[in-house]
This record gives sequence, C-alpha cells and structure tokens, in this order.
Amino acid sequence: MKIYIFKITFFSIFLHLICFQSFSQSKEIVSAINSGEHDSIITRLYIVYGDTLTKNKQLEQGYRSYLEAYKYSEDIHKPLNTLQQVMDRIAFNFHIHSTRDSFVILYDEFVLKHPDVELNFPKAVYFLAKLELGHTSYKDSALTFSEDLFARGDTTGGLNLLNHIASYERKNGDFEKALSILNKIIDYYAKSGNEVQLGRMYLNIGNLFLEMGELNSCFESYNKAYTILKEQNDPYAMAYINNSFGNYHIESKNFKKARHHYSKAVEYCLKTDNQQFLGLLYNNIGVVDEREYKYQSALENYFNSLKIKRIYSSITDIISAYKNIGNLYRKSKDYKKALIYTDSALTIAKSINSFRYISSCYRDLAEQYYEQRKYNEAYDNLKYYLQYSDSLKNEETQKNIEKLQAEFSSKEREREIKLLKQENELSDLRLAKKENEIQQQNYLVYSIIGFVVLVLIILFVLYYNYRLKIKSNNELEEKNYIIKKQHNKIVESINYAKYIQNAFLVNEQKLEEKFSNLFLYFKPKDIVSGDFYYVDEHGDYTYYIVADCTGHGVPGGFMSTIGTMLLKNIFSTNNFPKPSEILIELHEGIVSVLNQYSMSALSLDGMDISIVRHKKNSNELCFSGAMLPMFLVFNDSFEMYEGNLRGVGGYMIKPSKNEEYRDTIVELKSGTSVYLCSDGYLDQFGGPDGKKFNLIRFKELLIEVSSLPIEQRKSIVANRMKDWMGDRNQLDDLCLLGIQF
Repeated sequence: MKIYIFKITFFSIFLHLICFQSFSQSKEIVSAINSGEHDSIITRLYIVYGDTLTKNKQLEQGYRSYLEAYKYSEDIHKPLNTLQQVMDRIAFNFHIHSTRDSFVILYDEFVLKHPDVELNFPKAVYFLAKLELGHTSYKDSALTFSEDLFARGDTTGGLNLLNHIASYERKNGDFEKALSILNKIIDYYAKSGNEVQLGRMYLNIGNLFLEMGELNSCFESYNKAYTILKEQNDPYAMAYINNSFGNYHIESKNFKKARHHYSKAVEYCLKTDNQQFLGLLYNNIGVVDEREYKYQSALENYFNSLKIKRIYSSITDIISAYKNIGNLYRKSKDYKKALIYTDSALTIAKSINSFRYISSCYRDLAEQYYEQRKYNEAYDNLKYYLQYSDSLKNEETQKNIEKLQAEFSSKEREREIKLLKQENELSDLRLAKKENEIQQQNYLVYSIIGFVVLVLIILFVLYYNYRLKIKSNNELEEKNYIIKKQHNKIVESINYAKYIQNAFLVNEQKLEEKFSNLFLYFKPKDIVSGDFYYVDEHGDYTYYIVADCTGHGVPGGFMSTIGTMLLKNIFSTNNFPKPSEILIELHEGIVSVLNQYSMSALSLDGMDISIVRHKKNSNELCFSGAMLPMFLVFNDSFEMYEGNLRGVGGYMIKPSKNEEYRDTIVELKSGTSVYLCSDGYLDQFGGPDGKKFNLIRFKELLIEVSSLPIEQRKSIVANRMKDWMGDRNQLDDLCLLGIQF
C-alpha cells in the first residue's frame, strides 16, 4: 500500500521530466521505484533535474541541482559510482559555466573523503581550473595526467586536455611550450588519419606562428591546412583559411594578395550566410584599402562592415568600426566627420564603461584636434586619455592582486584540508573502536529508528517537491499569461503603426487605377515597412519616388513615415521642384528632425531614394538619386543611371562638391520603360546555390517583362522573387515601381 502511494506521489514529477523530454531518465526512476530503491530516486531526481536545466542553458540552477545530488548521496552513503556520475556532471557544468572556486573546493573535499576513487574528466577540469586561477605549479601535473589518459585508452580526453594546456600557454605568452604541445596533437591526428582535425590543428599552429612573427613557418602551416581541408568541401573552413592567408599577407605588406584572399573568403562566406564573419571580412578589406591609400573604397567597406556589425556583432566590435571610420576621415583631412564618428564611439564605450576603448577614443580625439591646430581641445582630450589610461592600469593591477589573493587562499585551503585529513583519520579510529563496542547491543534499535527517520525524510521531500511543483506551475501559468498579454499589446501597437503608415501611402490598387501606365510591387519584410513610394501629379509634372530607409520593421517604419510627411510638406511649399531640390530639402528636414547637427547625436539614420519628374506631353525626363539608381529599358537595350554617392540624412551633414545632388536629363523614346527600386530585390539570397539575386539577373528580368503589357508585369516580378527565395526568409523590404512611357 505504501509503495502504491509512493508511486502516485512521484507521478507529477515524471510529468515534469517528460515535458522536458527526459524519457530515459524517467525510465530509470520508474525502475528504481518498482525495486524500492527510494534513496536512488532522490539522487536521480536531482541529477535529471540538473541535466534538464543545463540542457536549457540554465547553468547556475543546474549546478545547484547537481550539488544537491552530491550532498544527498554523501549523506546516505550511496555507492561510489553514483557519486562519480554526479562529479562528472558538475565538472561538465563548470567547463561551460566557469564556477572555478566552488568546483576546486568540492573536488578537494571529494578526494579527501574518497582518495582511492579515480575521476578522469573531473580531474582534468580540476587541473584547468587551477591553471586559470593562477596556480602555475599544476602545469606539470596536468601534462602527466594527459599521458595517463592516453595510457588508459581515453585519447579524446587526453587530446582535449593538451589542447587546453596549449591555449593556456599561448595566453600567457609562452609560445614555445604552446607550439610543442600542438605538435604532439598533430602527430596523433596524423597517425590516426583524422584529416579534419589535422587540418584545423595546422591552421591553429599557423595562427600561433603569425602571432610570434614567424611568417615563413606561418605560411607553411597555412598551406598544409589548405591542402587537407580543401578536400572536405566545407565553405566555412575555406573562408576561414582564406581570411588567415589575408592576415598573413597584410603582415608581409603584400596588399594585392591580401585583397585576393579576403575576396575569396567573402565568396565562401556568402555560401554559409555567416553574417558576423562577413562583417569581419569587409573590415579586413577596408584595412587593405586604407594601407593602399584608397580611402573612398576603404570607407565603403568600413560602412558595409558597420552595417552588419550593428545587427550581428558585439558592442566592442561596433565601437572598433566607428573608430576605424573616424581615423580614416582624419587621414582624409575631413575632421568634422572624423570627430562625429570618434565621438559616437566614445559615447558607446562610456555606456559599457570600457576604460580601454574610452582611453583610445580620447587619444584619437586629441590627435584630430591637434592636427587642426586646436590645441586647447587637444590638451583637454589628452588629459582625459591619461586619466583613463591610469584607471585601466589600476584595474589591471587590482586583477593581479585578486589573482595573488586567490592563490594564497587556495594554499591556505590545501593546508587546512591536510590538517583536517589527519584529524579525520584519528577520529575514524576512535569512532570505529566505540562502534565495535556497542554495535551488537544497539543494532536493532538503530535500525528501527533509522528506518522511521528515512521514511519521514522521503515523505517530507516528496511532499515538498510536490508543493514546489504546484507553485512553479502556477507561477509559470501567470508569467505565460503576462507574456501573451504583452505580446498581444505589442502586435496591436505595430498593427496600428501599419495603419498609420498606410494612411500616408496610396493603396497599390488605387495607385495603379489612377495611373494606368505603371505597376507597383511592394512587399514589406515585417508588419511595417522601411521602404516607401510616392506617385502624384503637380501641375504639368508627375513625380515618381521610391525610398529605402535605414532598417526595416518598426524603426524603418518610423523613418518612412517621417520621409513621407517631409515629402508632402515639400510639395505643398514649392512649385514644381527639381528632383535635386527635393533631395536637398528632404536631407535638411531629416537632419533637423533627428537633431543630427549635434556632435553627441547617436542617430545617424537616413534613407536612400530615387526621384523622377516627367512633364506631360513631353519626352523629357529629369532624374536625381541618393544612392539609388534608375533603370531604362527600350526594346532589348538596358541602361542604368546611378544616383549620387550620398544618402539623405545621416553622417554627411555638409557634403563636398563632388557629393552634391545633381539632376540628369534623359530624352525618352516612345515605348521606354523606367524602373525605380530599393536594394531589397537585388540583395535577396536564394536559388539553388543560396546567392544574391544580383544586378545581372535583375537586368534580364526587366528586359523580359518590358516586352509585356504593363498589367502583366507585376505578377511575373512577384512570382520570380517567390521562386527565387524558396524556403529562405525574406531579408529586407521589397519595393519596385515600373512606368511605361
């Protein structure tokens, strides 16, 4: 009857485990219940719960659950194999969670109580923890233990431990020892025939040689890695190798070859859609351009890198991108733009309290002001640079002090553990003698009392876990309700934003009904769009406009709404403006609305836009674009009129003469088709190879549809993009406007 009640009590806990897909562990616990091994059940519950938490990235909670399993197993004197399982899991959790101090203490306690038990993986992790805490004396012990692992047949464990020791030596500047260890690993992979790991290790050694300045050895190792890994047909590996070759040629001052390898790396990277690595590659190409004094090309690559890093990279990578752009403008003697980007980098660095980057930004600002002969400002920034440099040194000094304190505390703990071990041995002898004297007399009494206490503990734990489960379920339901409610509010707000945006944009169908000579393909990525269009008649002129704002979704929607409002205001206050005049007023309006004249402004958002003005009963067409082109198709001929290399709004507050907006006059032939579009269509990944649609395919598409009636073109354009994307996600807003003259 008691066993039956016991099984019912566990039923809710099994549901929790099954919900987390812990089927195998649940079966083990069911088996333990049927056999009456209730002590094993408690330990297994803590272990399974820890596994579930660790699997779901709740590392700290998982670590605590493993500790509970360890303590409970120790308290009830469970078999050592159970304790070994718990220690393996705690070591793995430490390996990814880095709770060094607590793991070292726990391991020392375990060895003290169970000196004859062998722990393979926990012992390896223990040595790594000691090294990371600054105990250099453990290096020899770690190497010896790696040899023991090889001798026992645990080659994977031995290689992993050696690789971590090599990383430790490299971080501490002992390149020779790191190289010696890596060569041992390479010898093993060469003998075992593991080509993939062998190629990766040659790549690691090449990186080490590059860091040491041994360029010949570096190039030789990279060639070995390339020879091995090119047979694996892995685009990511080839991208990484070509990037490494590019780094080598940068150090060798061979910028032509560096550019070649970085470009090859970009080609391979596009096949993997690894955006974060792609941002790094654009930055590296920008470095090559800068070294060759091709500042305009370097600037374009730095901006491409920044665009990707804003989405996929860390804050420190974004700070570095702003600094690179600022320094490049300084080299170009464009000090206003240099100050804007360096000041932006400083603002972000302050937001994360990074002394290293704050100090570096103040140094850059001091140099920029000094070159302008603004010596007071240069002196002020130099003072801040020195101030933060001192703070950085103090911070590093404090870290060294804490490291020494940790080493001292560890030695004290070792001494205390040694004394405790001696005391425990004496206590064990006394206790054994006393227990032998009274064991026969009190055996029955203690057995009964122990059984009753054990039953009470089990019942209490089961009841407590049952109540805790109910409480957790109630809290989870309440949180899910709140999250769902907040989600609904957010979606409602975004839908209302779409309603507001649609109020400014003419409906596609109504637009095509009003202007029978055009079609519009408009497909936002999210609910609201960062692309917008504008078509209307003003006197004898008809204006056709397509714009692509910074970002998409809600941020892009705000920018598109601002752009539409500014356009309506421009047309209400001007009589038949030229496209270039519209761009000038639109630029000034955005800079004013977003307060981009301020040196401390973080918002550098703007838009790319193309504008066409056509006079009724005339063959004359006037075009001006800001980073967006105009396409003309007549019969099978195709022409592209590029826009100005300057966006609207953003960083370019006062442009140079070659960056000013200009108008282009085109004489149209009857039957000519004109197309305006954002960059979303050309940049969409798809097709069998996962590449961009690109300009060549776009040209072929426009020539193909231009021979058809205007009302049939939209469906072909839409279906072609749908087929191209396939199962891939849409990357950006899509907007294409076609006009037949």
